Amino acid sequence: PPPTASAPQPVSAQNPALDYVYAHPETHAAFIEQQVLRSKAHYERFFKTAGVSPEKQEQLLNAIKEQQTSLLDLQTELVKQGFTLENMAPADQRAAVQLMVEATGRREAAEQAILGDEGAKAFAEFRKTVPMRNVADQVASQLYDTNEPLTGAQAEQLVEILKQNPHDAGGGPWSGGAMRKGAEPDPAAFAAANPGNRVNGVVVSQQARQARLQQETRTGGLSVLERLEPITDAAIARAQAVLTPAQLAVLKQVQARQATEFQVAPVTPPAAQPAASAGRK
Repeated sequence: PPPTASAPQPVSAQNPALDYVYAHPETHAAFIEQQVLRSKAHYERFFKTAGVSPEKQEQLLNAIKEQQTSLLDLQTELVKQGFTLENMAPADQRAAVQLMVEATGRREAAEQAILGDEGAKAFAEFRKTVPMRNVADQVASQLYDTNEPLTGAQAEQLVEILKQNPHDAGGGPWSGGAMRKGAEPDPAAFAAANPGNRVNGVVVSQQARQARLQQETRTGGLSVLERLEPITDAAIARAQAVLTPAQLAVLKQVQARQATEFQVAPVTPPAAQPAASAGRK
């Protein structure tokens, strides 16, 4: 007789809390509410400065709630069937990513309807600064009980410095297709030519950054609001002008942790890499 097909075995999200959520649908409402509250906390500054009314704030948060519900339902079904984006067949992977893109598209359309073209554009620009603001918030939290707390003005200056000195693996003589096939760049020369690629002296390639992004997505759940902007050595050099030595030391501590995280993140072969930004918020 033909062998009996075994039932799909759920895969682990490598995060006990998420594994529990995926396996217990009764927790989904609370989990989504947690994501919405995180969003509200991170976007509070934009709501205030842009003068977004309480009614529109609620509408925006509802749009985020709908997106996150769709993503959670999709991820739960994938896990139940024993799949992750990394182990799916290419056609299935594309279909799953397309569902994520559509969920994000619906949220973005709602934002445009609520805020108008210019308001939605401003909101999208603010969203891009969230990882940078997370860096400033982490530095501020570590300095809170010291004699040199980070001021609001310093925090905004730090955000601007991170914005102006981003990780840029696209620059330099060995980026993209500029390197001749079979050529091996000298790491020291690469680092010297690309200060925007160094994090605590470590050259971070686009592949390494993508690997860390996927690792965060896989172990951090559906929310991307806690991600930190890579702190480049170029940003550290600029920050010396606005931070005290003690404050700069804390920023360097955060950067050193990032460098280690980039180094240990498992790199996925390019052909198997999903669209990491498909479920962005």
